Amino acid sequence: MLIYPRLPSPESAATAEGYLLNVYTDRAWRGRGVAAALVDASIARARGLGLGRIRLHATEAGQRVYEKAGFRSRVDEMELRLT
Repeated sequence: MLIYPRLPSPESAATAEGYLLNVYTDRAWRGRGVAAALVDASIARARGLGLGRIRLHATEAGQRVYEKAGFRSRVDEMELRLT
């Protein structure tokens, strides 16, 4: 998980947030709770650090794991590729 500074807002006084990336489970270990355990550990760490939120981009295959952990889909992400 990457930690980023953020401005406090009326919704949250937190001054940092996390971005969870590269959660991957080898095919032989899928369906055994490994990804869920990694996500749960990341959430616990984020709470311990006082982060305001965790953001991520999920693959279709991984979306269910994140939804079970409480993540909700958003459609407001945008990017500008410069190369």
